Amino acid sequence: MRVTSCFDAYCNKTWVRMNVPKLEKLIWKFNAVTDVTVFENSNLLHEASIGFFMLKEGKVNMGRLQSANDFFSGLSHVRSLTLESQTIEILSKYNIIIQPFYNLKSLELHTGLKKRNVQALAFLFRSSPTLHTLILEIINDYKIERKQWNRDLWSITSTEEEQYWESQIPCLKSFLQHLKVVKIQGFLDCANEVTLAKFLLKHGKALEEMIVCSGYSNRRDTLRRQNIRSQMMGFSWASSNAKVEGKIVILLRYLGLGAHVERPTALMLGGCAPYLRLVTQVV
Repeated sequence: MRVTSCFDAYCNKTWVRMNVPKLEKLIWKFNAVTDVTVFENSNLLHEASIGFFMLKEGKVNMGRLQSANDFFSGLSHVRSLTLESQTIEILSKYNIIIQPFYNLKSLELHTGLKKRNVQALAFLFRSSPTLHTLILEIINDYKIERKQWNRDLWSITSTEEEQYWESQIPCLKSFLQHLKVVKIQGFLDCANEVTLAKFLLKHGKALEEMIVCSGYSNRRDTLRRQNIRSQMMGFSWASSNAKVEGKIVILLRYLGLGAHVERPTALMLGGCAPYLRLVTQVV
């Protein structure tokens, strides 16, 4: 079922009721949060893509916040979920209560990964205790000043970003024990992105594969990006301490760098394939 651009934020007393017990796929995009939502749980719901928004108002509309809560409650049985950036912004700004997604295996998030988004991501991770695959689509907003990665400084003292993620470990125990695949698209090597990737590598006990896809860059950024990726490959990995046999694979994909870019790391690993592969055998 696809519902697109059907609900306007300027309309008063909008409501939606969905009673579709056999619904398997839902696409809900470019819709404002309605005043009332009645969404009966669908046990067969396999895939959902959600993109709704709220206007910036001087006073929070509590009825619409409850409506957003009710909408998410109706998605509780979903197995594959995509949340658009406007939805992430709502979760970042307001106290939306989400029931745990116990069946959720794949989660795709479109976000600028700004500082205010970090807590919303942590909340979604806590609500996905058995997640298998996490996909982060980083949206580059050039109007936002981003904090650049500085390993020399951070090797001396833990940053605020790192401290926050470390504080979430007890609440994310199940999430970290089940997560196997992470894909970060549009990676710009900024602080929030590198810190999150480092955290997942360090504490993802079941992590088997991480794919990092670069965002747009120019020749001046090439060396810095290669240095950061080398540093990431040197981070400690939780899975290397696992008792079961297996392997961890990190795939670093270079996108948008142009044919002129030299790839010494690729040559060291034997080739210039679009994927650079590092395999560590678990002890």
